[in-house]
Amino acid sequence: MKLKILSFQLPAPLLLVVVLLVIGDMHLQEAGALQLYDLLIIFFLSAFLIQFGFKGLFSSLIIVFYLFFFQYSLQYRNSGYLPISVERIQVLHGVLSDDPVWMGSHSLRLKMDCTYVDGSEGIQGAADCPVCIFIQRKSIKQDGSVIGRGTEIRVSGRFSISSGGKDEWIFNGKSLSIESNAPLGERRLKLLARIRAKCSLISRDTEVLLPALVLGMDHPSKKQFSELFRKSGTAHIMALSGFHAGLVGVLLFLAGHILFGTRGGYIISMGGLVIFLWLVGFRPSLVRAVSMYLLFGLGKLTQRSFNGLNVLFFSYLVHGLLDPSSINSLSSQLSYLALAGIMISGSRMNTILEGIIPIWLRLPLCASLGAQLWTSALVLTVFGKSYPIGIMASLVLTPLVTLYLYVGIFWLFFPGFRFFKFLFGGILIPLERILQVCAEFFGHFKPVEAIITTAGPFLLFLIPVLLLEFYRPGVFIHGKRKAGFEL
Repeated sequence: MKLKILSFQLPAPLLLVVVLLVIGDMHLQEAGALQLYDLLIIFFLSAFLIQFGFKGLFSSLIIVFYLFFFQYSLQYRNSGYLPISVERIQVLHGVLSDDPVWMGSHSLRLKMDCTYVDGSEGIQGAADCPVCIFIQRKSIKQDGSVIGRGTEIRVSGRFSISSGGKDEWIFNGKSLSIESNAPLGERRLKLLARIRAKCSLISRDTEVLLPALVLGMDHPSKKQFSELFRKSGTAHIMALSGFHAGLVGVLLFLAGHILFGTRGGYIISMGGLVIFLWLVGFRPSLVRAVSMYLLFGLGKLTQRSFNGLNVLFFSYLVHGLLDPSSINSLSSQLSYLALAGIMISGSRMNTILEGIIPIWLRLPLCASLGAQLWTSALVLTVFGKSYPIGIMASLVLTPLVTLYLYVGIFWLFFPGFRFFKFLFGGILIPLERILQVCAEFFGHFKPVEAIITTAGPFLLFLIPVLLLEFYRPGVFIHGKRKAGFEL
């Protein structure tokens, strides 16, 4: 059975599933069971149904079971175990699961997988719990070692009263010492330190901005750049994502193509992106980008055709199974929704504007519009603000950042002689100034403000966006409908 609405044609199962998810979200959101996870399910379920017709109904049942498995796995992994009450715990032992994040000029936030605890009166015991540690920089005893992901540490302090919440335990550290570093992890941390030192040869801003854009490295002064880009509506530039992975992948492919041909280019770029992912850390948006590129590369190597939405869908499912807490994060949701907007709404806008706007302006404009369309409601839901000026700001800042990144990457591979320092500095320093001036200019435009406390309005916004994807151009002019569904 199909339902026709003017020039729209919808399979009835799709409407049923969407309505059920809307109703279920409005009830389960209050209980904290699903949160915002099912927002993305609506898109992927719809895309599946559009492409496969009634076979999508069976696929939707699989996704529903996947949803329940995801929720169970998420709650299980976040539950944690501590052998004694938090009031009696004084010392934690464990391994850092991510690199430190600067909370200011003197304090750090660390994420640790706690494996052992020491309590008052000599009580000890094994633990299995993710812990978020806040500590002052001066309280860390490094002894020449570098601290980062994979470092085994011992930290003393007290749990926060609000610990034991839904996501993680909070520990206020007083003193931290490094117990050991894995050999491979030690090499990684020393490489990152050398990259930071190499960037500092150009300028203070280069020391902060270039490592942040290339490798996502944090710095006490990074916040001022992040705030600058956020107010201009281009906060995604500072967050490692498909944009950054794509730039690295293109460089690796070109190098491999020159040396070993097309197949060699794909193999080298795929392997290089896996190393790049290990180097910078498994961030949700970057995991999505690299996994999609690997699927794309495998398709090219095996000479198989592929559908972009299918690749995005499969990447999402695998990502959710491997790391449920990561896929449930805001950065992951924004990453998948932004790319969905680019692939669906952006491509549709590109077709409409073809012949009206030059291609060099049309492609980035449609991509920016598509990403904003699919993410704006979620941004309003979480932050209460959205920056539409980011559509125009991206057209200016993205090419500048691309040039800055390529010049900066080449600088990292050149020796630090005075001549090369003068040559690259003459390009990087003016580009940094131009980026700041442009970001400040777009930052003067006021954002759109709204306060949406639940995900219900987001869902109601997303439904008409999905309905528009069923529209067939030319229906009212020629009066003839093509067979099948089109994206």
